[in-house]
Amino acid sequence: MAKKEKKNARQKISEKKSLFTFFDIFKKILMFVGSFVGILFVWSQVKAISGEPQWTFYGSGLVAEPNLPARYFYGELKDYWGRKVDVRKHYVEKDLQMVIVDPNSGKAVGHDREFGFKHDGRVIFRYRLRFPMPKGLVMRIVAKGHIVLSRRLNGAFYDEKCPCPSDLETFYSEYKCPESFDQLDTDLAKFPETFDLDELLRKGEAKHWMNGGHGDATAHIVIKDQRLFVKDLGSIMGFRPFLTSMLLSLLRKVELPDVEFIFNLGDWPLEDNFENPLPIFGWCGSTEQTDIPLPTWDQTKNSRHALFRERKDVQYIEQTSGDLTPWEEKSEIGYFRGRDSNPGRLTLCEMSMNHPEDVDLD
Repeated sequence: MAKKEKKNARQKISEKKSLFTFFDIFKKILMFVGSFVGILFVWSQVKAISGEPQWTFYGSGLVAEPNLPARYFYGELKDYWGRKVDVRKHYVEKDLQMVIVDPNSGKAVGHDREFGFKHDGRVIFRYRLRFPMPKGLVMRIVAKGHIVLSRRLNGAFYDEKCPCPSDLETFYSEYKCPESFDQLDTDLAKFPETFDLDELLRKGEAKHWMNGGHGDATAHIVIKDQRLFVKDLGSIMGFRPFLTSMLLSLLRKVELPDVEFIFNLGDWPLEDNFENPLPIFGWCGSTEQTDIPLPTWDQTKNSRHALFRERKDVQYIEQTSGDLTPWEEKSEIGYFRGRDSNPGRLTLCEMSMNHPEDVDLD
């Protein structure tokens, strides 16, 4: 009996030793894994802090379509964790260079190029082709002497002068056109779905809309088989080239359906007959008239001539926004820049003289 009890005691001691040994090994494994994970975490933090942010580039200017007069794309910096970093903290404009390379010759070509810092810390890169590059191009960005982008862009790249229209559905897809425009839908809702165009022309010729008292400035526009026809209906037609150049630019890019309409070339809406209004397009609209406003002539002109004859287009403002005064630091004062072409602007002048602290017309 004594021997059996001793044997059982020895077995229990052995089992306890085995159990202790297992827990010791398990504990050591956990300590090793914990130490390894800790080292990895510290290493990742050091890398995140000491590592250089990485560049990413994206935008329509990195593909052949759409065929814009001035193409553009964005560059931004991201840290190790994928968080955006303000480019202005690491670079100034002289640190960056944009080069366009002919893929056949391997030589840089002299297209117009421009870039600048945006208010959100990104860089917008823009370029305008001086001639078509039907076999594509190589876009290269150099930052502080290091190439951070060198990408072959395949496809046919066309300049603004190229007569290379896409069909309408392809155009909508390439330019990512919305299915509808709320303002345009609201304006068109004032008119019947069908309208006698011959009647429109007869009434347009007879009515002679007066442009804010300055004279009549309307034109009859017809697009037929990709050709543009214009008939002056007014006596003050100095702004007609802005309209025709816009339409000709569109005809070089898209196969337009046959269309006919009257356009107001002046800077004052005209049609005030709400009972039976005539549909007339223009650059100005009002709640007191039924004119259908389109983007103004200066905006379309600036877009067509961006990086060429015009420098102050919408994207130029975007690319210089990084140097502008932050919104919260701006002065609370209204301002106007323009000429005294209607009585409302003269009223602004009087307001500025009487209350210079509220309105700036300098």
